[in-house]
Amino acid sequence: MKKLAFSMAVVIGLTGLLASCGKSESKAAAPKKSATPIAVENGVLPSYRFIDFDSITLQYALSKELTEQTMRLQNNLEAEQRKQYTSLQSRANALQKKMDNVTSQTEADALRSEYEGLQSQQSQAEQKLAQMGSELEKTMAANAKTVMDSLSNFLSDFAAERGYSAIFMKEFTPYYNPALDVTGEVIEGLNARYNKVK
Repeated sequence: MKKLAFSMAVVIGLTGLLASCGKSESKAAAPKKSATPIAVENGVLPSYRFIDFDSITLQYALSKELTEQTMRLQNNLEAEQRKQYTSLQSRANALQKKMDNVTSQTEADALRSEYEGLQSQQSQAEQKLAQMGSELEKTMAANAKTVMDSLSNFLSDFAAERGYSAIFMKEFTPYYNPALDVTGEVIEGLNARYNKVK
């Protein structure tokens, strides 16, 4: 779950970082000041806000459902890995015992055939596990994109309705005034909208 949340945070965070690159160099070169409350003119906060992306991925119903789906696929893959390992190990142990008691060329030939069958089973197991792993990776990537697209679409509407110029991720911000955090509102809005179209 954390891996999924982290990979989605990295992708969306890069977007936030690219957007913030347009700030003037004078602000970037300014000496670091101690954290002070943001200036509020006439009781109005600046036109940008911050969100906690990790909290959103943990509390957004769509994200939770897709994470559970990913975890089921991960569990299936791990169960299949254990199953294949146990089966192959059992056959290898039985084959080894037979090899220790070979008394004729006929028995040796039969064991050679059995050994080739074991190799074939191992190859098939590797292919099956590789395919399951590939499907898991594709599902994770698709789920991350689904959540980010949904969040991006929602934030576009959310920012337009409230007149915000930008919404940044706090995970990539050294400091922000807590008064500018709209994570709770975003989670509430995402879940309300998702339940309506579910």
